[in-house]
Amino acid sequence: MPVFTRRRFLQGAGVGFSAGLFWPLSGLGQDMPLRASALHAGPMQGYPAVRSAQLWLQTLGPARVQVAFWPEGREEARRLTEIVTTKAQTQFTALLTLDDLAPGTRYATRVLLDGQALAASPLTVRTLSLWQWRHPGAPRQGHVMDVSSPM
Repeated sequence: MPVFTRRRFLQGAGVGFSAGLFWPLSGLGQDMPLRASALHAGPMQGYPAVRSAQLWLQTLGPARVQVAFWPEGREEARRLTEIVTTKAQTQFTALLTLDDLAPGTRYATRVLLDGQALAASPLTVRTLSLWQWRHPGAPRQGHVMDVSSPM
């Protein structure tokens, strides 16, 4: 009866591995599309600021991505971000910046992939309000409290 040792197992595994190199594996891999026609992930809102916001998204393949945005209820004021090209070196991700926004406003967005609007539900982005030193009771910059008056 043959003895099953570690050495014999590894020699057998080596034969199996080298034979596997010649086996056609084309059916196991997923073909990447020539151009992306849908999103893989996102869009997700990045940082919110007073006058800008960022959106992150990931496509299934290389694509030219742009975001249309407008204040909610005012689609006639629609603007576009810069075009960003997704590529394999960055895992087909894009970080798009929406600039020159009004403080404390909600914006509707629509992703454009190679110039075509996606049918997915639009994302709403909200900018921060301009609050610093503008509300009653908020501390003012450089404000010094008078402590010399009696209580």
